[in-house]
Amino acid sequence: MNKYAAFLVLGMLLVSVSSWADIVYLKDGRVLEGKIVDRNSYSLKIEVNGNIEFFYSGQVDRIVEDKKMGQEVKVTAADFKDISQSKVDAIISLVQGNGLAATLQRSVEDAIKNSPQEQREEFKRIFNFDELLKILIPIFDIYYSEAELNELVKIYQMPVRQKEIENTPPIVREAMEALVKYIQEKVKE
Repeated sequence: MNKYAAFLVLGMLLVSVSSWADIVYLKDGRVLEGKIVDRNSYSLKIEVNGNIEFFYSGQVDRIVEDKKMGQEVKVTAADFKDISQSKVDAIISLVQGNGLAATLQRSVEDAIKNSPQEQREEFKRIFNFDELLKILIPIFDIYYSEAELNELVKIYQMPVRQKEIENTPPIVREAMEALVKYIQEKVKE
């Protein structure tokens, strides 16, 4: 991948505000984004744009479920020189609670999903969720004590705060659409 493409994808990661959905990667290279409506050990039904699609489990390469975005973290204090496990855990709890981990993983999955099929393996290697999270942890370590992190986690666990986090992507998306429409109308005048 050339440097231009890498910077383009990195830019997509940083500004990505997409709708929340499950992502199903099929073995034939197709990628479906929608809501899983039924799943068992033999098959999967996913609603995509109002249509229900059926697949046998053998057709599915992997599934990234929306509700698990950012929740499956494989980072420990062993990955850092001077950060305790309890502080790493507090930072992870914070980025999970404030939606940053889910947004980061969603951006990674979107970059992979939107990449050309022949480059997906390279994108998976470059845009690894846990590796990107390892970059963020030392930054949080600099700015917050463990006690402050634990207090922030309590705030983000509040139901009203969770609702704000859940509603932010569609609000931002709708606001961007409204702003673009407004600017387009002003340009036409």
